[in-house]
Amino acid sequence: MTLTSPFCPLMRILPKIVEDEVRRLGFKEVSVELTFDPPWTPERMSEEAKRLLQYRAAGTPPTEESP
Repeated sequence: MTLTSPFCPLMRILPKIVEDEVRRLGFKEVSVELTFDPPWTPERMSEEAKRLLQYRAAGTPPTEESP
């Protein structure tokens, strides 16, 4: 799992949350490993996530849907 930054305030709790949710789906052994290689960038977001967060790359003109 890659977080946005090594200084992310959720770094200590997010892996546990993910492990608990995966166990809830029926998996017995779960281990979340944090990595920062490759580094996270907004371009790694799905198109759906970008739409929900109203993300657009720097220099990209707003669309009719953008605020």
